[in-house]
Amino acid sequence: DDLTIDHLCYTPACVNPAHLEPVPMGINVLRGTGPTAINARKTQCKRGHPFGEANTRMNSKGQRVCRLCERAANQEIYRRRQEAKALGIPPNFRNLHS
Repeated sequence: DDLTIDHLCYTPACVNPAHLEPVPMGINVLRGTGPTAINARKTQCKRGHPFGEANTRMNSKGQRVCRLCERAANQEIYRRRQEAKALGIPPNFRNLHS
């Protein structure tokens, strides 16, 4: 197994054996304070919807996507397109994602 040393005291220069633990790289990353670890610990989207199995999907980049927020965004784009169409704005001049 490929293991890496996890500094339990978060001090990379520390060599105290009681502060070091060999763990797989993925575990070490998730225990950390970087963006991957921070996002993995999130239990809800930025609008407060829970990240549950029914409400969450993974996009092509491997990121979690809230289905409720995605649905609301798609409905807003559709609404803007219909509004622009009613006003006679050509499709190539519609800025629908702003």
